Formats: sequence, structure tokens, C-alpha cells
Amino acid sequence: MTSVPKSGMHLSSLQYLRGIAALAVVYFHAVVQVEQVANIRELPMSGSFGVDIFFVLSGFVMWWTTRDRKVGIGDFLVKRLIRIAPLYWVLTIFAAMVALFFGDLLRSTKFDLPHLGFSLLFLPYWNPAVAATNAEVLTPVIVPGWTLNTEMMFYAVFACALAVRQTLRPLFVAVLLALVYVSAKTWLSGTTAAFYGTDRLAEFLAGIVLACTIRRIPRLSPGIWAVAGLGAFAMLFWMDLERPSVSQFIVLGIPAVILLCAALQIEISGHLPDLPKLSLLGDASYSIYLSHIFVIAGTRVAAHVVGLDLGMANGAVFVLLALVVSSVAGIVVHRTIELPLLKGMNRLLRGGRKPPAAAELGTS
Repeated sequence: MTSVPKSGMHLSSLQYLRGIAALAVVYFHAVVQVEQVANIRELPMSGSFGVDIFFVLSGFVMWWTTRDRKVGIGDFLVKRLIRIAPLYWVLTIFAAMVALFFGDLLRSTKFDLPHLGFSLLFLPYWNPAVAATNAEVLTPVIVPGWTLNTEMMFYAVFACALAVRQTLRPLFVAVLLALVYVSAKTWLSGTTAAFYGTDRLAEFLAGIVLACTIRRIPRLSPGIWAVAGLGAFAMLFWMDLERPSVSQFIVLGIPAVILLCAALQIEISGHLPDLPKLSLLGDASYSIYLSHIFVIAGTRVAAHVVGLDLGMANGAVFVLLALVVSSVAGIVVHRTIELPLLKGMNRLLRGGRKPPAAAELGTS
């Protein structure tokens, strides 16, 4: 049996789950396109649970990469900004230009300078492309970037926790996240800050708790953990499809924690298979996540040009094309834009240090 991995070391299971989570989100948005364009509702509307996996992963990674290490608050925040911001800023500005000159291409975005500014600052703001005024439409120029607004708030909370003793940090994070949630639900309700009033905040904390306890979880056989992981994934897909009117943390967050725990336990046992292609998708997951809206929009236009009617069969073809092309495009963006930006920012802001290793990447 393989020994329990040390904090900070590379974990392939995290990369695999990143790749799976990114493709789940791509699938979800591709199905949304089929529904909106062709009014076809036969395809399973699931996949947004990829966000729940990302949030649990983020909490886990933040603890995993800082445990038993002296990490300054400023250093932590700079590292997170370097990791998240460059690619997001580039693609956000690109999306704004597309909205300005090709307004019909990105249906969820209109060019608006205040909206662009708040998007670049990772702050929630009313999306001018949507008529409604509620927390669900507090989305940035790149709509999936709403998760990054939540991530940035979590990074600020976790950075504050670095000021206290390590043994107190999980409790400190729990208290701060509870304050954010209660504030957003009560006296900040009706403002843009209401965006943070989501029980998905508990998923970050759950990831931290898992990272704190992973060494003490009983060692079961890899087969048992494989069954648990597959069951958790099936639960995620089903609950996302049914969307019961109960806490999202219960129906999506807890299965995401079980899935991550199972993947980690299989890796700890030494039975995690070597899947280079899935690992590559994990490496490129952030690029896939941010760039797939452009790919889906382009695929929709191409389908219209060639006369592809998005009926049931062709809708499934469209979704499959979106998955394949988004994966390829994401890998290209990762290698040609994301990695060079990371290296350049590290040379500029961190005195030439190398960019964070794959296991240290705290988002998609």
C-alpha cells in the first residue's frame, strides 16, 4: 500500500477530477444552447455540478498547499491573483470586444463599460444582457466567471485565516463564511452582495475538512472506494438533473466531497490508473472552463451555416462536437496563452519564480 501523501505533493486524482468537472460544465452549457436555439428538452439537463466539484477541490487545495508551511497573507493573495487573473482578464476583454462588434454571437453578454470594469475586478454586477434583477443574474462578461467571483471571496477569507494558528484555521474559515452568508441573506439582501448568499460556500469548508482528515480516514479496499466514487458521481448527475428544492450543499456538495475522497483514497492505495489524456484535460481545465463559451457560440454559428437543425439527434451531435472542440481549444489556449501568461506574470511579480505546480492550482 502506498503511504499517505504529504501536503503539497502532486495528486493526479485532483487533475482527473478537474478535467471531469470542466467537461461536465461544457456539457451543461451545450445542452442549454440546444434548448434555447431549438427548444428541444429531451437531452439530460445536468452538468452544472462541475462547479460543486471545483469548489470542494478549491477548499481542499488551499489547505493542502499551505498546511505545515509558513505562508504570508500577501504572498498567498499574490499567488492566487497570478494564477487566476491573467487568462481571465484576456478572455474577458476579448468577450467584451466580441459583444461590441458582433453583438448577436454571445447571447449572454452585451458591451457595457461598468459591467466590464466590475468583471475585471471579480465583483458581482448586474448583467445588462438579462432583464431580471436578482442574484442569479449577477454574472460577469464571461458568464461562467461568476464562480471566480466566489473563489476570490473565499481566497480573501482563507488569507485572513492564515493569520491564526493552523489548528484554528478551519473554525476561523467556518465563522467568516457563515458571516458572509448571513450578511448576504439579511441586511445585504437586494444588493449585489446578495450574490454571496449561497450555501455552496459550505463546499469550500468541506474541502478544507476533507484535507484535514484525509490521513485519518479508514483504509478500505480500492474496489469499495471505486463503487463509492461512481455512486457519488451518479448522485451528482441525478440531483443536478432533478434539482430538488433543498440545500445544494446537501444534494451536490456532499456527493462532490465523497467523489473527491474516493479518488484520493484510490490514489493513496496505489491503484489510481495512469490516464495521461485525462490528466492533460485537468491541466487545461481552467482554459477549457473559460474558453468553452466561445467554442459553443462558434459551433452554434457553424451549425446554422451548414444547415444543421438542432433536433434531438442533431442536438446530441452538437453537444458531442462542443465537448470535443472545447477540449481541443482549451488545451491550445492552455499551452499558447495560459502558461506563457503565468510564466510572464511570475517573472514580473515574483522575481522569476516558477508558476504554481499543477497540484497547487486552486480553481478549475
